[in-house]
Amino acid sequence: MLMDSEECSDDQRDEGRTPADMVSSFILNAPPGELVEVLEAVKGIVRDEKIINDQVSKVLPKYTKTQLTPVNLEGSDHAVILSNFNDIGGIFVDPRSKKSFTYDHVTGSISNIEPWEPDATAETWRFALEQEWTKYSSEHYHEGAGSVFSSVSDDVITLNACLEGHQFQPKKFWNGRWRSVWNISFHPSAKQAELNGLIRLHVHYYEDGNVQLVSSRRCDSTISITVSFTPLDSCALHCMSSTLMSNSFFCRTLNRWREIWSRQSKNLKTTISEPYLKTTRRCQTPHSRL
Repeated sequence: MLMDSEECSDDQRDEGRTPADMVSSFILNAPPGELVEVLEAVKGIVRDEKIINDQVSKVLPKYTKTQLTPVNLEGSDHAVILSNFNDIGGIFVDPRSKKSFTYDHVTGSISNIEPWEPDATAETWRFALEQEWTKYSSEHYHEGAGSVFSSVSDDVITLNACLEGHQFQPKKFWNGRWRSVWNISFHPSAKQAELNGLIRLHVHYYEDGNVQLVSSRRCDSTISITVSFTPLDSCALHCMSSTLMSNSFFCRTLNRWREIWSRQSKNLKTTISEPYLKTTRRCQTPHSRL
C-alpha cells in the first residue's frame, strides 16, 4: 500500500491484535465501494460470527461517517452527507431539507424522517455558503455530494463544508474516493476567519494484484470576511454568498490547495507508473480484493 506520512498501515501497528481488533481494522480500512467484499473476506479469516456481528454494529457507524457517505432523502433534490457534524446522538439532520432521520448503517435504510429546524444564529451564513458550495461540488464532482453544516459556541460560528466524490469501476478493477472537509470559524463582527481543511484520497487497483493509494493533505489558512450583516438582510445574504466563493475568499483558497494537490498527484503518477503496476500484477496476493 502506498501512503503519505500522515497515514499508517496495519502492518506498522502492533501485530498482537485480537480477532475483534482485526475485524474493526478491516472494516475501517475497506477500500471505497468494496465494503461488502471486505466483510465477506473477513468471514473467511475470523471464523466467529458473534465477534464479526458485534464489531460490524460498533464500527460501521464510524466508517459511514468518516467516508462522508452521501444518502438521498425522499423529496430532496440533493444528497446529504453523513458525518460527525450532523450526527446528533444517533439521529442525523439535513439543514438543506430541514429534516432529521435515522440511518441504519448495516442495511443502508432511512427511517423516522421528521421536520427539523437548524440553529438560527448560524443559518444565514450556512445557507449562503451552501448555495455556492452546491454549485462548486456539482461542477467538479459529478459522482458525489456536498453538504454544509454549522454550529455556534461562545458567539463563534463554525461552518463545516463537506465534499465527497467517487468513481467505482469494478469492471476495470479499480475504485476511488475523494473526501474533503473545510472548517471555517469566525465571529460575525470579525474581519478574518480561520480556515482548516483536510483532503483525503483513497484509490484501490486490484487487477490480479493489490495496490492501494491512501493520501491526505491538511490545509490551514486565514481568510478575509468582507461582509457583515443581520440575518434578515437579503441583499447582504447575496453578497455573502458571492464573497464566500469568490476569488478573494474561499474558492481562491480551495483552488490554491487543489493546485498543490495536482502537482503532488503528478509525482504520484510517476511513482505508480505502468511498469510498476505490471510488476504488481505478476505478484499474486492471497486476497486480491483487500
